[in-house]
Amino acid sequence: MSKEGGERRQIFTSAVFENIQKDLQCALQNLSNERLKTEKLQKKLDVSENMVSAQRKEILMLQHQLASDCSIPQSGKLKGVKDMKPRSSIDEPDIDSVEVKKLLKRVEYLEKQNEDMTSCIRKQNKLIDILKRQKILLESASLLSIHEKEFEKFLELEKY
Repeated sequence: MSKEGGERRQIFTSAVFENIQKDLQCALQNLSNERLKTEKLQKKLDVSENMVSAQRKEILMLQHQLASDCSIPQSGKLKGVKDMKPRSSIDEPDIDSVEVKKLLKRVEYLEKQNEDMTSCIRKQNKLIDILKRQKILLESASLLSIHEKEFEKFLELEKY
């Protein structure tokens, strides 16, 4: 009987040992999967941050171009140019109307460019918000995986 009891214990312990090994392999596989996921998310975050920094540089460059462009009239001048009407003087009738038309086209172009830049800034702010959310999610995912590991260890201890 003692031989049979010893064999049963040995079979039981080997079965428990195999179960522990399987659990360990599953846990290691889950860990490697989580690492891959976090690496992918980190890469996406890096790419997004690079895009945002490039967009910031582009916006700064465009702002500097706008600030340094001497031909851009100020807001008061814009209104004055829009309200201008061609003069009907006998000396220079064609020159004034052509200049006014050019100035009006330039004003419309600058207004469109201004609208485009403000929409770019809005999009950039949205991207920044998205990146902040992604960063928070990455941090919480790593914390969650740590808590998950501790919980699995606790469950393993409870089995015995």
